[in-house]
Amino acid sequence: MIHKCSCRHGLAALVVAMIAVFASGASAGAATGPTVKGVAACTEELPFGIDGSVTGLEPSTSYGVRGEFSFGGSASTIFTTDGTGSSGLGGVRAPEPFEVRVIIWLNPDGDLDQDPDEPVVVDQTLIVDRACEDARLKLPGSKDQCKNGGWKTYGVFKNQGECLRFVAGGP
Repeated sequence: MIHKCSCRHGLAALVVAMIAVFASGASAGAATGPTVKGVAACTEELPFGIDGSVTGLEPSTSYGVRGEFSFGGSASTIFTTDGTGSSGLGGVRAPEPFEVRVIIWLNPDGDLDQDPDEPVVVDQTLIVDRACEDARLKLPGSKDQCKNGGWKTYGVFKNQGECLRFVAGGP
């Protein structure tokens, strides 16, 4: 597995095997694409941590994944899904709460760079702000975030209208 990390002062060491990801936890309906999950994985010294996995991708296919961290820096790796379209994504541990923007793209050439012709299949932000608890998906806070296909990036809405209803009235 190839991976790289560019994180500020020592936090690179906290990136375990690759990068963090994911929880849906939203109540806005069935997921319309891949499902990413971030399960709590903490220690006493590093109480904010998750181990990530993804399901619902194309089976036996190469993808790239990049995590962009609110504490600074990023980490990237490549992975190939198993026969069911699933893969582990590694994890991250930190001493303080953080957010991570997770971007997964189709990666047929198998390198760490996202080329213009390699489509993004997941672009979500996860919140890890509760010690030793699963990550939560950051959901839209305004109608504009649902428009122009924005509803698709959350992975939990069936269409733009459902996203707009969520913003207007909550879960």
